[in-house]
Amino acid sequence: MSATYFGAYFGLKYGVFGGSLPWYLNALLILSCLLLAFALRRRVG
Repeated sequence: MSATYFGAYFGLKYGVFGGSLPWYLNALLILSCLLLAFALRRRVG
């Protein structure tokens, strides 16, 4: 799960958004990546 979370978070933050985000968008990105990781974990496991 942590590999999925970190891959999604850093891929989106630095690959898509360029690394500079306001704190509220960063918090939203963290929350959405956690939800994605939990959803994929439940589906796979």
